Amino acid sequence: MSAARKPVRMCVRCARITDDPVVVSEVHQATGPGFNVYACSTCAPHLPPVPDVLDLLEEALASRRTTEEITADSRASGRTQECESGEHDECTPMEVYESDDPAPDELPFFSITCTYACHSA
Repeated sequence: MSAARKPVRMCVRCARITDDPVVVSEVHQATGPGFNVYACSTCAPHLPPVPDVLDLLEEALASRRTTEEITADSRASGRTQECESGEHDECTPMEVYESDDPAPDELPFFSITCTYACHSA
């Protein structure tokens, strides 16, 4: 019986063949199996870590909020919907006015003035 053959892969950074490959990334495919990206042990520490696409997708789906949630949060905090959805992290309202005499079946309407130029009226 012969000894098991060691795997041989090409380094993604230096393009040399290595018998000591290090997996630096996994590529997912829409159909069929994906593949691994390899580097030699010398180049592997120099490659930045690549986030797994499936983890990024999970985070994006978990952080989504509906329009109704953003509207409710903006009314509660006194910030614009753009600020509540994360477009302006440092947005602070200068003046918040509650409308006079809202209809009985409607929520009060708030007029907001923001410090950002894109919100100025």
